Amino acid sequence: FSAVYPLAGAIALLNNLTELWADRYKLCRLSRKPRPVSIRDIGAWFTAFQFLGVLSVVSNCWLLSIDLWRVEEVSSSWLTPDHLSWFVLWVTIEHILLAVFLGLDRFVSNVPAHVKLAMDRQSL
Repeated sequence: FSAVYPLAGAIALLNNLTELWADRYKLCRLSRKPRPVSIRDIGAWFTAFQFLGVLSVVSNCWLLSIDLWRVEEVSSSWLTPDHLSWFVLWVTIEHILLAVFLGLDRFVSNVPAHVKLAMDRQSL
């Protein structure tokens, strides 16, 4: 653009310096750090993370079953599972892993005991 309008570089520099000054003013003077608010848990994110954990178990089992089925079809001819037995095998493995996942989720506390005690003392 300098061939068409020689002052374009100088105007762009002036614009960038002005914008730098305005951004500095906004960050330093107008923005404030939010006040920390004490809450008991992470709310809806906990359910989202639980759902993501279940979804990861299901998707990883199915990806592993597809990959192993393809490897067995190519590499060994002595083991030829039919579609139904392969499906039942991986559904069983998936359900076992889901039971382990949900069992651990049920029996292992989400918050350590000392943190629960401190939160209960703070709420009194």
